[in-house]
Amino acid sequence: MGQSLGKAEILGGLLHRIESFEPVNFETEFKDRLILQKTIYLMQSFDLFIGYHFNWYLRGPYSPALTKDAFELINEYKELPTVHFVDKTAEERFNNFMSFTRDHINDEYWLEAMASIHYLYHRSLVKDRDDILKTIRNKMPALKRGDFDDYWDDLCKIGLIGD
Repeated sequence: MGQSLGKAEILGGLLHRIESFEPVNFETEFKDRLILQKTIYLMQSFDLFIGYHFNWYLRGPYSPALTKDAFELINEYKELPTVHFVDKTAEERFNNFMSFTRDHINDEYWLEAMASIHYLYHRSLVKDRDDILKTIRNKMPALKRGDFDDYWDDLCKIGLIGD
């Protein structure tokens, strides 16, 4: 990634590659802000930390700094260059992230559930699958057990959580 770019510009350059950020929609639509939060959370879970720290909030992992930077990008996003990771291993992890999320990049339900499972698994003292499901259902009451189990298994298969 270009060293002369700031954190917000790096974010914008990566969002060009992810192709799920539309500045006008981000400014007006909660769904788009939720998608951005969960997408960047999941991207960083692939050991691609770009500087955003997340806390547990109303709809799962949330970073106020990410929201601030994304709002700063609204007017300059289209002019920002696409960025790539200089480190080949990091670029490979980014490609793995893209493959993992490709079919769900605009699916706020999937992104919210996946990010929430990962966050609770890694940041909670409780690793019990049923307890994590109960916690997430407090925020996502429509989450079905079958979907949760599928998501859990998918996260295990790619090594983002243990079995």
